[in-house]
Amino acid sequence: LAKAEAAAVAARPGADAELQERHEALMLSVSSRYMNEKKVADAARVWREAQKRYPQSIDVAYIGARLDQEQGKHGEAIASFENLLARLPKPHVHYRIGKSLVALGEKAKARAAFEKALSFKSGLSARMRTDAEEVLKSLRG
Repeated sequence: LAKAEAAAVAARPGADAELQERHEALMLSVSSRYMNEKKVADAARVWREAQKRYPQSIDVAYIGARLDQEQGKHGEAIASFENLLARLPKPHVHYRIGKSLVALGEKAKARAAFEKALSFKSGLSARMRTDAEEVLKSLRG
C-alpha cells in the first residue's frame, strides 16, 4: 500500500482528462484502503494530496467526509455529507448521515436518514442495506 501511495503521489497526469480521472480514483482508492485498515492518519495524508489536485471533485469531498466520520467528527461529517447531497443524491450519502446521527444520539433524524437510504431501489451495497435495516430495527425498538 505504501508503494501504491508513493506511485500515486508521484504521478503527474497532465491535462488529459481521462488520466486525471484515473489518477484521482487511484489516490482515493489508496486513501480508502488506508481507512479500511484503520490507518486514518495515512488515509488523511493521501486524501489531502488528492484534495490539492482535485479540489472540485465530489468523490474527494465524500472521502473527506468519511475521514471526519472515522475520526469521530460527526458534526463536521454530517455538514459535509449534507452539502454533498445537492450534487450526489445517493443512498450511501444518506446512510453515512444516519451513521453519524446515531453516534450523536439523534435517533429520530437517524431513522429518517436510514429510511431515505433504504428508499432507493439500487445503489446501496448489500452490507450497507443490511446494516441500515438492523440499525432501524434497534432505533424503532
